[in-house]
Amino acid sequence: MRSQYLADRPENREAAPRRLLPTPTILIVDTLVPAYDKESGSYRLFNIMKILQQLGYHIIFLPDYGHEQEPYTSELESMGIEVLYFTHKQADWQERLERRLGIIDLAWVCRPELCAKYFPILQKRPDINHSMTPLIYTFYA
Repeated sequence: MRSQYLADRPENREAAPRRLLPTPTILIVDTLVPAYDKESGSYRLFNIMKILQQLGYHIIFLPDYGHEQEPYTSELESMGIEVLYFTHKQADWQERLERRLGIIDLAWVCRPELCAKYFPILQKRPDINHSMTPLIYTFYA
């Protein structure tokens, strides 16, 4: 009976727990996990994520560096923010991101050097040409 409702396919493993979320999901990509007590840009991003949560967004944060950065990763996770970091069991960040594309309503790539790496993947979203899923890039003057 389980297979009738949710096929055991890899693409469903990330989507299944979120299928009933009434809130939009935003993907935020930056170089590192925000060390909010060490630099102003991280403090800014950390507070923006808190504001987005207060506005009802589910947040997926992808640090391009890829590894846990404690205590910051655990703090984000304790706030309910999903952090996509690498582990020895889950090293393929691109596959993990692609499996989540169907639940991402908004993507924010924080740095110009990351746009070239992540925009081609984000544009694989099946309905991106129809829904015009916003892709945001932050320009720091």
